[in-house]
Amino acid sequence: MNALYTLLAMNIKLLLRNKGFLFFLLIVPIFSVVLLNVRMTNIATSKEKQQQIIELKSMKEKAAYERDYNLMPVLVYDKSMTELSELFLNQLTESGLYQIYRLNATNMSDTELQSNMKYHLDKDAVVCFLSVDKDFEEKIMSGKIDEGLSFYQTGLDKREELFGKTLEQVSVIFLKANEGKGKEELLKQLKAYQRSLPKKQVTLLDTSNSKAITRDQEIALYSVKISISIVTIAFLYAGIFIAQTAVEEKNNLVYTRLQLTGTGELTYILAKIIVTLMTGFFQTVIMGIGIAVFVKTDLGISIWNYLFLISLLGLIFCNLSLVTGILLNNVMSASYLAFMVWSVSSMLAGLYFPLEDAGKVLKSISNLMPQKWTVVAAEGIMAGNSSVYIMILSITMAYLLIILSTGAVGLRRSRNE
Repeated sequence: MNALYTLLAMNIKLLLRNKGFLFFLLIVPIFSVVLLNVRMTNIATSKEKQQQIIELKSMKEKAAYERDYNLMPVLVYDKSMTELSELFLNQLTESGLYQIYRLNATNMSDTELQSNMKYHLDKDAVVCFLSVDKDFEEKIMSGKIDEGLSFYQTGLDKREELFGKTLEQVSVIFLKANEGKGKEELLKQLKAYQRSLPKKQVTLLDTSNSKAITRDQEIALYSVKISISIVTIAFLYAGIFIAQTAVEEKNNLVYTRLQLTGTGELTYILAKIIVTLMTGFFQTVIMGIGIAVFVKTDLGISIWNYLFLISLLGLIFCNLSLVTGILLNNVMSASYLAFMVWSVSSMLAGLYFPLEDAGKVLKSISNLMPQKWTVVAAEGIMAGNSSVYIMILSITMAYLLIILSTGAVGLRRSRNE
């Protein structure tokens, strides 16, 4: 037991002298927390914007940059650009099924319009197009609103037919509101109608547990994903620096001298694992302090649940990089591999972009990423599903068992050689 304490003290002193280790121990977790706060604000603004008409500033601006993949993107060429046309398009967004992008087409010819449609079909995410004629107001007042609209279908989305029916329904609302009244009275009645509509709250269904999360919780989940991505590299490189001490001790025959003193291999490995656990725990504590000081917005889950999930992820990645560094016996190679693991696993886990529409193979690979299950657990906690605690603990134990078993087999083979 004294040998274990001595090894722990020796390892901690060596690590605290390493500036790189201190950077990943203190600075990166704090940075991930600060970025979490900023990212939440930006996403919240973006989501609110997607419930309104999104104005395109030029013919070449792409709709894909602000797309909500739950909605069908529709590009509208508004040659009228009047208050009535805006009210009409706002009414389309109220259905909650379509994302309306509007381009000022008052000076656009029919040839330019056709050419721009082709551009967006080839290089953008637009599914269908709607053209509002320049005499749209007159068509409404004369009861011929259908003549003021041109709907261009592409067959790229099955919801196009539903959008066509929505156009008809909104047109009927405008015609009934008109009934021979003047323009000012029509505008007044339409605005009153829109104000009287019940406020919608969009929820996303969690197909894994049949419970739902709200739009605000969805926004918070994006922030959790970004935070997980940044802190993952902190866990990986902290483990690399711990592995570096083991490699140096082996190359400098420190490990051999320790064996001569009667210190067993199990005690030596246990000391490294305990240091790894302490490192992950301390990084989690730093994040907790950072959240309390810097984060002023709702995480969607309690701070304790968030830190619980992060600490489990730290156990996996700290031990993974420790075992990898020792097996490779080369810190530089282990560092390159850690960076690759961080970037690829974060991408495949869906931390940067959704993978709902990905193929079966990509989804299967995504299920192998630890970050993916951390996100699933966070979403389950938001939805009030208590069974996710057992799930994430079981998955963490499975990862640790695989990592440590692989490390033990690799070390035994290396020793035999």
